[in-house]
Amino acid sequence: MIIRYLTDIVSKGGNMLLNVTPNGQGAFPKQTFPIIKELHTWMQMNGEAIYGTRPWRIYGEKMNPNQPDEEIKAEFDDAVFNGFPQQRIPDVRYTSKGNKKLF
Repeated sequence: MIIRYLTDIVSKGGNMLLNVTPNGQGAFPKQTFPIIKELHTWMQMNGEAIYGTRPWRIYGEKMNPNQPDEEIKAEFDDAVFNGFPQQRIPDVRYTSKGNKKLF
């Protein structure tokens, strides 16, 4: 879910603050470690599409080859997370770096 929000926010030119703080004894809650580890692993593989990027001209597009590029103003649509039928065409979020389109 965090990666989903991160990609949506960055594709629109925003920044995401992940607020993870230690408890009163100075230790981080155990439930934060798997989340941070997964985010770290994802960023190692996909960080190029996040760091130093700018929004693409259209922040969201449906992966439908039969439709022309058009801006999507609805929620981020993801069949896996939203429980929609798996045949439904998911949304894609893009960023750009220089003259390259990244996703």
